[in-house]
This record gives sequence, C-alpha cells and structure tokens, in this order.
Amino acid sequence: MKFRQLSIEELEGFKEEFVQFLIVQGIDADEWQRIKGDEPLRAVKMVGDFSDFIFSSIVSKVKYIEYFEPISLKLFKCEPETIHLMNISTQEVIQDLSTFLNKLADIPENFEIQRVSKNYYPDRDTEIFRMINGGGLVSDGKIYESLSDLID
Repeated sequence: MKFRQLSIEELEGFKEEFVQFLIVQGIDADEWQRIKGDEPLRAVKMVGDFSDFIFSSIVSKVKYIEYFEPISLKLFKCEPETIHLMNISTQEVIQDLSTFLNKLADIPENFEIQRVSKNYYPDRDTEIFRMINGGGLVSDGKIYESLSDLID
C-alpha cells in the first residue's frame, strides 16, 4: 500500500464508491461476502487497493496546505512538480490564526518571513499525504496568495 488503509468509519463514508470499485473488479455483493469469509487476505488487499485509490484521488487535488502554531504559520502551495513554502514566524505566542494575521498586518516588523521551494520527495502524493497526516490542513490558498502578493 502506498498510503494507509481506511478505517472502518472512513470506509463506511465511501460505501457507494467501494461498491462501484468492486463492480469494476467484477465482484458482486455475494462474491464479496464469499471473499471476506473464504479469502480474508484477498479482502484485506482489496480494501488496501481501494484505500490507495481514495487517498490518491484526494491528494492529487490538493493545491494548498497550512500549518498554524502559536509562533509560526507555514503555508504551502502544491504545484505538480514543486512545493513552495512560505514560513512566517514570530517570537510572540499567538493562540489563533486570525490574531496572528492581524498582528502580521499591524506590526510586520515583528515577523520573519522565509520562502523556499523544492521538488517533492519521494513523490507528490506521498509527501502531501504525510503533510496532511502530520497535521497540515488543506486550504483554499487565500492566505498564501494574499501574502504572496504582498511579499513579492
């Protein structure tokens, strides 16, 4: 597996998609019940393949990721080959994002901004999946693009 297996709760949320996945594999409901009972390792592999399919389709659409901590905001723009980071940090502990952004606008000299770009490692899907699993939030990119326009 490239990613991780969907949990039971997650799999329930993709029930219709899983049924379609099985149909594409030539497996109807009766055959799926048989596989689960007689070939549990095959069933686990199929759920793993489906999980990879779901996660791959999700991460392929990600364009922006954000991490907010009380002393920093990390904004990522995820392009096809390259990921761009805008790291904004301060010495002051700020508990929420909106206060952080307001203080950045009001007292920009209290913040340090670093920008860096790199190619994905080992590949785009894997790196984005790791970032999201590590607490990164998929975003609409408004903050990244707004700040990028001001900083450039």
